[in-house]
Amino acid sequence: YTIHWLWKRRNQLNQPATLFVYLGTGISLAVILLLFYLSIRNSALISRFFLPWTYLQEFRYFLFPVILIQLAVFRFLFARYNSLKKFWKIVAMICLLLSLLQTGHKIYTTGKILSQSGAFIPPSEIYRQEVQAFIDFFRQQEKAFPEYELLVASPDNNFGNYAGLENISAYYISHTLSVPLRFHSATPVKILLVMTREMAEYYAPLLGFEASTPIHTIRNQYFYLLNALPLQR
Repeated sequence: YTIHWLWKRRNQLNQPATLFVYLGTGISLAVILLLFYLSIRNSALISRFFLPWTYLQEFRYFLFPVILIQLAVFRFLFARYNSLKKFWKIVAMICLLLSLLQTGHKIYTTGKILSQSGAFIPPSEIYRQEVQAFIDFFRQQEKAFPEYELLVASPDNNFGNYAGLENISAYYISHTLSVPLRFHSATPVKILLVMTREMAEYYAPLLGFEASTPIHTIRNQYFYLLNALPLQR
């Protein structure tokens, strides 16, 4: 429909900037409508353990509309800068200064990361304090069972990300899991479950472990060790 509407008005859209604004507006409206549709069609209650979530609250999905608005404002201000009143000239320069500061900061930060000789994501103080304890325990379990492959499994995808950063296999346990689940493997695998006590009590009958007997705890996270069942031939 948008293409048809633009084609009928092609003589009015003879300027690249005008065409860009019309196309960008159409794309932005389509994105926003899609997000509204997905938010209406999908429940915001993803899990009993997490806060409600909808597509509309994710800023990253609005990236194109936000950039379009910024470009449109810049064009409006600087295409007619000489004819603007003093107030709008000040607004234009403030916008330009903020944009340059942000761009410069991103270039500096990205360059600093890329120049690192070690890991692509350098360990920060928060990483060392809050994550390193989990990574150390993952490694400890790897060394304890050298003949097995370690698989970190959790309903919280953060622990899968931590494992992935250390090249440890990970498995995401679905929040909507409601029937018993058994892990199967053709090779020996140790499954290291990581979850809170409340989660453990909920998932225990579905994953086949005792919530009251964790092998280890770190802060409010409980660890359980399972064996993957051999594949049936």
